[in-house]
Amino acid sequence: MHELGQVCNRDILGKTEKERNECKALNIEFASLDSAEIEKIHKMLRNPKLKFLRLRDVGLTAKQSATMISAVAKDSSVEEFVFRENPVDEKALVAFASIFESGRIVLLDLRGTELGDKGAEQLALGLQSGTPGILNLNIDGTGIGDKGMVALMEQLIKTKTVRMILLSNNPIDAEGAKAVAKFIEAKTPLDTVYLKAPPQMGEEARAALREAAKRQKDRVNFYDVKRESIQKNWAHDEL
Repeated sequence: MHELGQVCNRDILGKTEKERNECKALNIEFASLDSAEIEKIHKMLRNPKLKFLRLRDVGLTAKQSATMISAVAKDSSVEEFVFRENPVDEKALVAFASIFESGRIVLLDLRGTELGDKGAEQLALGLQSGTPGILNLNIDGTGIGDKGMVALMEQLIKTKTVRMILLSNNPIDAEGAKAVAKFIEAKTPLDTVYLKAPPQMGEEARAALREAAKRQKDRVNFYDVKRESIQKNWAHDEL
């Protein structure tokens, strides 16, 4: 991962352009950004020094989300992109397909952003058509069902770059769980998986994940809520 160096917060948006251009990382959470602040972030993205961008629940509209995603993909040097709990529409989901085009993004954290099957399919399409260098992917709680999970897991097996993945709290059943199990057991560089089987998950799906986790216990952190059994220490909240 990139060495973050100077980490700036929302306050930097009120300073001079020269000061903003010294930022190597921008971290803004739980804010309601106005249009002027959003425009300043877009200008910061054009600065090659900025390598890390974290925007979590910052009051964007779905249209603004789509524009931001496209800017990160095409107009920036950002390598680590955290985009949590922001609204997305179909245009924003399509924009995710371009996020891997350059091979520059090594960390993508979308936890709590409602991707659904459409978003997962766009990520898979981007992995297929781009030159991915993605190492760390967080799709925890992104609303992905069986169809989207199958598409994404199949492509991640082919891509063979991801080393860490978080994919709990998605509404998958047997088909999606089997796709996850297949990915976990595939011959890839994957070394860390955070995976939780929620109480509402069907037994067939739960069993598929449980058995895969058992066979790959050295790299899978598996928590079965219903059985209250932990294969390894479940010890993640924030990356």
